[in-house]
Formats: sequence, C-alpha cells, structure tokens
Amino acid sequence: MAVKSTIYGGTDITNGVVLPAVDWNDTFDITLFRQNPIVILGFTFASVIQGTWVRAIDTNRTLQTHVNNNTDTAVNDEITWKLWLPEGTYTAVVYFTGGPQNGIMHFEIDTADKATFDTYTGGTTHASIGSSSSINNTSSGLKDFDIKMATKNGSSSNYRLELDLVVLIRTGDST
Repeated sequence: MAVKSTIYGGTDITNGVVLPAVDWNDTFDITLFRQNPIVILGFTFASVIQGTWVRAIDTNRTLQTHVNNNTDTAVNDEITWKLWLPEGTYTAVVYFTGGPQNGIMHFEIDTADKATFDTYTGGTTHASIGSSSSINNTSSGLKDFDIKMATKNGSSSNYRLELDLVVLIRTGDST
C-alpha cells in the first residue's frame, strides 16, 4: 500500500533508493514501517503518573542518559510515553541498570499489563538487558505506553528503576 506524503518522502521500491520529500506526489511503502523497531528513550517520557522521576546523565549508561525514581521510590511508581503503535505482535528489549533496590517493571499498553522485567541484581549491573516476546497490540493508534513498578523481587529492598531505553520490534500480526 502506498500513501502520499510531503513530510516523509519515500523509497523507490524498484531500486531501494531513499527519496527526499519534495511535493505532495511523493510516495512510500507503509509496510516498511511495520518492520522497523520503535525506540523509546527512557528520558523522553511524556508524564509522571505516580512518584518522583528524574532525567539524569551518567557515562556508565548505554546512552549516557536515563530516567530513574531513585530519590523516593514506592510501590506503583509509574511513568508514561505517548506513541503511535501499529497493530501487531512485538518483542520488547529493555536496557537498564540492575541493582539490589530495584523492582519489577510492568509494561502496560493502554492500561493492559503486557510484560514484566525483574531489574533486581545482587550488585549494581550497568548495561543489563531483558527481553519479552509475544506482546500483542490488536489495533493501530496512539497508545499510552506505561511502566509501573507494581511489584518487586523477594530479595529486593525497594521499587527502584533506572531505565535507559526500550526497543519494540514487530514480529508479526496481532493474535
């Protein structure tokens, strides 16, 4: 399916050349976007639902920036991003710093719990990576993508989170 765009330009499918947006008649194959990952930078959150969240810079991080709730962690601390999410099944890859005070991240799309990631480790562990597959999104549209610290590992002393980024990779149609 091709659509008109004066913002995005397009790709000439016959030879793979990327074209700049020049006029209303530029086209591109919208299915190309279905295969590209969606990168959510931790520090770009849209709003705080609960808790005290801060954007911070740290050279030990994957991108040298992150978001955390270090100063005042509590059960159900939550932040949200607004993003356009096409229908489909996704794998989420999460980059974070693990630690002994860290909780379990609950990923929600429009308030539906989709995946969990335990960020507890015995000591500080920079560049930790977690993944979860089969995250189902049944309809395309603008979504609230939330992370809530609703639970914690039995060995953890708190609900802390130090998030670098999340990558959503579309793996197929919704189920």
